[in-house]
Amino acid sequence: MRPQSRPLKFLAALTFFICWIPLTLHADGTETLGDPSIPIATGTGVTIGGVGLAAGPANLDITVPAGVTIKQVILYWSGEFSSADDDTIEIDGTEVTGTLIGGPTLFFSNVSIDVYRADITGLGKVAVGPNSIPMSGLTYDVDNSGAGIIVIYDDMTSGLSEIELNDGSDLAFINFAPPLDTTVPQTYTFAAAAQDRTAMFAVFAGSVGGLNLPNAIDIEVAGSTIRFENPLGSLAGDFWDAFVLPVNIPAGATSLTAQALSVSDGSANLPASFNWIAGALSIPPEDISPLACRMTGGGAHEDGTWNGKMGEGKDARNFYTFGGQIGAPTARQPQPFGEWQHVQHRGPLGKFAFHMGTASAPPGTEIDFVECSDPGFCNPARPAPAKQLNWEGIGSFKNIGQSTPATANAVAGQTLHWASGHVEDLGEPGSKNPKKNPGNSQQCPVGGSDGQIADCDCQDFYRFRIHETTDPNSAVIYEVEGYIRSGNIQLHPEIK
Repeated sequence: MRPQSRPLKFLAALTFFICWIPLTLHADGTETLGDPSIPIATGTGVTIGGVGLAAGPANLDITVPAGVTIKQVILYWSGEFSSADDDTIEIDGTEVTGTLIGGPTLFFSNVSIDVYRADITGLGKVAVGPNSIPMSGLTYDVDNSGAGIIVIYDDMTSGLSEIELNDGSDLAFINFAPPLDTTVPQTYTFAAAAQDRTAMFAVFAGSVGGLNLPNAIDIEVAGSTIRFENPLGSLAGDFWDAFVLPVNIPAGATSLTAQALSVSDGSANLPASFNWIAGALSIPPEDISPLACRMTGGGAHEDGTWNGKMGEGKDARNFYTFGGQIGAPTARQPQPFGEWQHVQHRGPLGKFAFHMGTASAPPGTEIDFVECSDPGFCNPARPAPAKQLNWEGIGSFKNIGQSTPATANAVAGQTLHWASGHVEDLGEPGSKNPKKNPGNSQQCPVGGSDGQIADCDCQDFYRFRIHETTDPNSAVIYEVEGYIRSGNIQLHPEIK
């Protein structure tokens, strides 16, 4: 088994490292990501899942929304080796042979890294709904990093999304010589729309050796750059990361550039080293039809009094991202619908991913109650019956990377918890007015406007709570709220 902490390996490697030597060049991307050498399907959305395999065989969890048609299933895997990599992997007992799409690249000492990919659509191993797929058979002679699956699906009811995928192997450690010190920025182009949209940017990465190793993902769109700090940290299991970042696409924007970075945070912590494997961008079409009494969107925020400079005082802040939809195809009783994911990336409240809803989490999770309030809508948003939405239901922790005393009794994939959310759609884009300080402003109440009339001059607001058990009256073990730092929340009319 691989050492627990990567920094020791790199401190030793710095002594031996002299230069970067690409052993072989391949089509998709070596020391960069590139266009896949296979056709990529069209669809209305993308979902991903991943699992670290450094400790041995494990199950890869991935949920495909209910009622969709699966168009394409793509499997990736990667590892570290000195003399023997592995171009095969077993998925639920079936051996799959992959195509080398990145590397091998000598990274440190005598250790190289590469990436394989296989289109496994025809195997039928991924179905609509929750999947927990056994992954095994990987035999890299240094470390097995892990495996990831991306699913492109079509809900057959709305216009096609713009889906663009880049993949390969791009290694980075800030203390190494170029080009291994950083990654190559990836630019995605798309058609402009007359309204803001919320895109989903999915990431696969391997080889991050644990928590507290500084890293970042910068996403630039329409001349503005958002930095997601420390998103990589073996959140999907040892030495593997698979996650989705919500990104606001302003009206008129036609491109997005993303870059994964090994960075210093000024502390004694050694920056992360990693293998960026894939970045997939999915942008929904412009909304041209009446939609449901529902909410869609996603965003990111750091709690505390925001001074407009993300990252300052980060040790005392909780950085979290969220996204999904609530209330489609119906928000009505007896059983409302919805899928929601909340990811706590870092901070005093720990590190975890929490899912709830009809299709996005294990059996037993559900949306039980949806309520819209505060009639009317804020310009320039599209017409909607309300500006605020509350929902409640049952969810579960998909994984827990770092627990706290409050979450000590929670078990990933086992315990169920009552959870609730509150959002306020206060115009487009959701993260407008970046110079305001909602925490201190009398105009924008610190805790939002739940139960009152909201102010359309404020940013979109988000609150999320998790309880100790499925009893709504049990203790609250996690709570965050704030005017969102990035992203967009949108309320729509009801689907009839």
